[in-house]
Amino acid sequence: MRFDPKRALEEAGAFPENRLPWTDRGRMGIRLAAEAFARAGLQVECLEVNGFPSARNLQLAIGWLGFGFWLTLALLFKLHGGFGLPIRAVMLLLAPAWLLMSGSVVHWLAPRFGRAIRTKNVIAQRTSAPIAKLRVVFVTSLDASPPLPQTSARKWSGWLFTLLVLIQFFISLSRVTLPTAIKFALPATFQIVLVAWVVGRIRPFVGEGKTDNADGLGALTELARTWPKSFDERLETRFAALGGQALNLAGLRALGRQIREDWPRKPTLVVGLWSPGVGQRITLASPSLEELAGEAAASLWIPTRRPRSVTIMNDLCPFGNDPPFIGLVGVAEPGEGPAFSLESLTRTAQLATELALRWSRRETASSQEEGQTPARSSQNRG
Repeated sequence: MRFDPKRALEEAGAFPENRLPWTDRGRMGIRLAAEAFARAGLQVECLEVNGFPSARNLQLAIGWLGFGFWLTLALLFKLHGGFGLPIRAVMLLLAPAWLLMSGSVVHWLAPRFGRAIRTKNVIAQRTSAPIAKLRVVFVTSLDASPPLPQTSARKWSGWLFTLLVLIQFFISLSRVTLPTAIKFALPATFQIVLVAWVVGRIRPFVGEGKTDNADGLGALTELARTWPKSFDERLETRFAALGGQALNLAGLRALGRQIREDWPRKPTLVVGLWSPGVGQRITLASPSLEELAGEAAASLWIPTRRPRSVTIMNDLCPFGNDPPFIGLVGVAEPGEGPAFSLESLTRTAQLATELALRWSRRETASSQEEGQTPARSSQNRG
């Protein structure tokens, strides 16, 4: 069976709007996704996921404000006397260390002091497929797509913030002597820009700025229905509609833990489809497989683009590169309407399939060269 974009749009139209996890419409979306997978003849499993609405904003505040505190403290000691260069260098190292550690701090704080919202991941697979040595998981969100477009204000505030960070690092580690006015103005300016930068990224409402992902759900269920059985000996394929995209990616985080800890260990690729029917170009986002994704798109003559900011990965993939991840995101560019496009849906489905096949060929060839079975990897050390 070939992927039918019209059928995918029909499936998308069955999902209600505003399917936020704590609403009746959100719970209806879970049920409709499970029913769509069941109609495709797949075995369906619904797993509970706990999400915390405040987690993302809390991480922004704790992480970046702590980062700014250590940078400013090192600068003040430099400008107004205090500890020497070794101590200032340690403070500068503490800044990025605190930023990296803030995720773990929030992960500990949120369950203890935050309000948990329950949702579900809907995961489907074929019941009688042979046991393959490689696995691909196609995923999309049950509620919303991430807010990829950047406004000009956010873009330029980011550049200004980065420039001030570099200036502070340089001055703190150098022997430069500054006029008195600058000694007071530079730390104050940095604090103002830092607070404005953080506040500009905090969302009072967790679904704000995101795009309804009904076309992603329609594309995923249609891809599941039409996935060729001839691929089953090469790939174990699963399809996951994830709850809690608006809850700091709760569903995607839960899926990553499940792949690493619960499922049988084997090399696994996660391919994300968000708003695949929107826009003329597909945004390719991956921590490590950008070259593979670009080659696959070029072979199909599919127009693509890369994310404009590295921070976009925080809105797409919270587990880094374990398991490997490729995000395919549709974005309406200036002058384009938000209406779904049959051609865009078809292109995204073609690219997702091509990515899975190219990755499986590469993994198989790599394992044969190393004299290992494909089942040995960072996720399965054998």
